[in-house]
Amino acid sequence: MVSAVLLRTSLERICSTQEVYLGRFIKEAVLDRAKFVDSNTNLGIILLHVPIAVAASREVGTLEKTLDELVQLTTTEDAVEVAEAVRVSNAFLGEPKKGPDLRYKGGIKEIQERGTTLLDLFVVASEWDTIASEWVNNFSITLSGAEQLLSGGSVLQLYMEILARYPDSLVQRRFGEDTARKISGKAKELLKDLSFDNVKKWDEYLYKKSINPGTTADLVASSIFVALLKEENLLNKFLDALQL
Repeated sequence: MVSAVLLRTSLERICSTQEVYLGRFIKEAVLDRAKFVDSNTNLGIILLHVPIAVAASREVGTLEKTLDELVQLTTTEDAVEVAEAVRVSNAFLGEPKKGPDLRYKGGIKEIQERGTTLLDLFVVASEWDTIASEWVNNFSITLSGAEQLLSGGSVLQLYMEILARYPDSLVQRRFGEDTARKISGKAKELLKDLSFDNVKKWDEYLYKKSINPGTTADLVASSIFVALLKEENLLNKFLDALQL
């Protein structure tokens, strides 16, 4: 919750300027959080929310079109600053299949020497990371998730549908591809009977195994963010539904 409040402050600052420096904005948001919360609570959310906030505050066409234009214009400086943000964030990073290894300073040097842009960096990482894939594929999961919420879908239903369709990147890094696919398979199975008892039992199992489908949660958070940007009253609708 503290991280969420801090991110709001970062996003408000971003929206108050006409400058567009995605890498710097992401790094500043991570540093803002790290001052008060030293564990990685929201790197994925920051990576998704910052470009959406910038696009929404400068939107001249559709949000989708503006997002794509911003991503296409990223620079090597953006890539370096995001790489530095990742290192500061204390995020769990596995060894990359290819490309710069951001766990070490040498990875940043490689980005500088090769003139790698932030989009280039995410293109490489998109092969194994869903958040990187969002940047490359114009935030398709986020935008479709937002439409589902605006159409009356629930947050839980959205979470389970994303997890069923896309093996969670964080689970894959921590536990391997087989485990990630098994978790997605279980989510797909539960969608057939998404009762409170079934979800609670599965939640307890995941907790005992220390399995956290955190990338999926990040994608749900960005879906909610876009949905709220499109319909400010959506939160009240959720709260009214809970009271019923």
